[in-house]
Amino acid sequence: MFKYLDAIAKKVNAHPNEYSNHYHQGLATAHAKLIKYFNLSDNTPIYCVALVLHPSYWYDYFYEQWANEKHWIVDMKVSVKLLYQEYIKEATPAEVPIAIISETLNSDEEYKQHGKPSDKYRAKKHWKIRSELDKWIEDGVQQEDENIEDPLA
Repeated sequence: MFKYLDAIAKKVNAHPNEYSNHYHQGLATAHAKLIKYFNLSDNTPIYCVALVLHPSYWYDYFYEQWANEKHWIVDMKVSVKLLYQEYIKEATPAEVPIAIISETLNSDEEYKQHGKPSDKYRAKKHWKIRSELDKWIEDGVQQEDENIEDPLA
């Protein structure tokens, strides 16, 4: 919309006497209204979050639409991350199952094993801990998700 409005404004400004004051005022009002709603979307990052989480759009939408406005992309990523962090605080942690000590160990074996990390722990030890949002961002959209029109259907 900005591109369209800018193209009209250039045409009008190139030949200002060919257009009425009413037309000039209408153009200025349209621009002001567009700026107003654009700024409202800055204050409500949910629209950006919805596009980022939509498999058909992801960040690609912003990279394409805001290609000339890199700082908008940086600000959008920050607002998405902040909104996610706001909601993650409210999330209740998942219950972690309690490890059951094998009943086949005798007391001497249990004593020897006490305090030693299990193989299962060692396998997980090197995993990078990241949030669901970080996984989505880093992994990106999978090919099978690219044509999803309604992710809630």
